[in-house]
Amino acid sequence: MRVRDAVEADLAWAPDYILEGFAHDRYVPSAPRIEQAIRACMACGLALVAEQTREPVGVLGAVVRPIFWAERNEVSVLAWRSTHPGAGLRLLRALLARLDDRPDIKQIIVTVAPEHTDPRLPVVMQRMGATLLRSFLFVR
Repeated sequence: MRVRDAVEADLAWAPDYILEGFAHDRYVPSAPRIEQAIRACMACGLALVAEQTREPVGVLGAVVRPIFWAERNEVSVLAWRSTHPGAGLRLLRALLARLDDRPDIKQIIVTVAPEHTDPRLPVVMQRMGATLLRSFLFVR
């Protein structure tokens, strides 16, 4: 399995792939909105695709934005979905590796739906250095 940068051609399948992950959710963004988010992630250089035998098995996209109360920035993961064991972890590791040499990043925010997430994720994230294992998402 390999992780690579997302390219323009990935926009043909990635929005639908990400939408499949919202199958159980009450709030489902539109495909054009997801495509817009992927483009924003690509502009930040933080849109990644995991492939197994040239087939996509995972996507992770994040954006960098300023923190209001700090001089540094935060990274917010907008999309993270994998359908192959180990792909999600590889994508997260690839993201963290890219951010290692970015002193301008103060925090990384990952919001997940606990009922649709691998229950081992909090333990893995703690081992990778996460300190706060709570995330709040308000949907109106």
